[in-house]
Amino acid sequence: MEGRIDFKESLRRRVALLSGTPTTVYEAVKKIIEIQDGAKILCARLKRLGFKLAVVSGGFVPLAQYVQGQLGLDHIFANTVYFMVGFD
Repeated sequence: MEGRIDFKESLRRRVALLSGTPTTVYEAVKKIIEIQDGAKILCARLKRLGFKLAVVSGGFVPLAQYVQGQLGLDHIFANTVYFMVGFD
């Protein structure tokens, strides 16, 4: 975005890029996400101290949920894409 376009326009463009992409792409992306050991240790220690943790992502819910599960986070905030199916 680099300050040139607003969030809504950026999201619209990103979603347009996904047009025709099967939802199975999320599984492929999950395989290449690298969560650093330091992140796992930090999150575990903060949870033990009673902190609530969240992932805030400009990406989409399925991947944020994956990160949530990997790190034991309490909440996610990410974009949801709804697919509309037309009927003739």
